[in-house]
Amino acid sequence: MSDLLQTTTGDLQVTNNALIIIEGITEIQQRVTQRLRTFYGEWFLNNTIGIKYFQEILKKSPNATLRDRIFKDEISGTPGIIGIESYLFAENRQARTGALTFRAKTISGNLEAEVTIP
Repeated sequence: MSDLLQTTTGDLQVTNNALIIIEGITEIQQRVTQRLRTFYGEWFLNNTIGIKYFQEILKKSPNATLRDRIFKDEISGTPGIIGIESYLFAENRQARTGALTFRAKTISGNLEAEVTIP
């Protein structure tokens, strides 16, 4: 597998007028981040993918168990992920964000990542 490197804002990374191709852990981490930041119905080519943020997570009293299951399923469903070894979700109510920290076993080795959730 391989992919094009993206910036933190989702734009393609261009260096010396060339796109950068990534593989391995870097690619898997980028794919996980993309999946966790995609809202349900957001992608016009397939409006059935994405996380149901408005329906399940960004509501007044979200179910923490359901939220964690949704995030874990999204991580586990990412191509290249074999299994999740650890998972922690920390909510920042003032900033209205969450930080998802996890460690996963992948086909390319171990991945430790933190993804900020809007």
